[in-house]
Amino acid sequence: MSARRKDRVHEPIGPVYLLKSVRDQIQLFQEKRGILPEENNFVNLLGIIITQSGQAMYAVFTMFLALIPAFSIFIYAVHFILDRIVDIVTTKRKNELWLKGGIFIAQLIALFVLLKFIVGAIFAPIFSMQVTIISKMLFFEEE
Repeated sequence: MSARRKDRVHEPIGPVYLLKSVRDQIQLFQEKRGILPEENNFVNLLGIIITQSGQAMYAVFTMFLALIPAFSIFIYAVHFILDRIVDIVTTKRKNELWLKGGIFIAQLIALFVLLKFIVGAIFAPIFSMQVTIISKMLFFEEE
C-alpha cells in the first residue's frame, strides 16, 4: 500500500504540474529567442516592460504622423472649390454661368460623397483609436 502512495505522489497531475508545464514551455520559447533562464528576474522584467511600452507608443505616434500628409487632400479640395467659385463669379454670359454652376454643384456633391467616405473609413477610426490611447496614457483611465 505504501508503494502505491509513493507512486501517486510522483504522478504528473494537479495544478503544480500544470504550472510547471506552462513555465517550461515559456522557458523553451524564450530560450529559442536567446533569453536564458538566469535572465528571468524582476529588473529584466521591468526593462522589457519599459522597452516594449516605448516601442508601442512610438508605433502609435508614427501611425498618427503617417496620416498627416493625407490631410493635403483638404488643401487640394479647398483650392479646387475656390478656383471654381472665382471662375463662376467672373463668368459674363448667363448660359455659361448656369452651365458652370450646375457642373460645380455636381462636382461638389461627388466631392462630398468621396470625402465623407475617406473620412469615415480611414481617418475617423484611426483618429478615434489614437485619441483613446493617448487619453488613457495621459489620464490612466480604466474601463
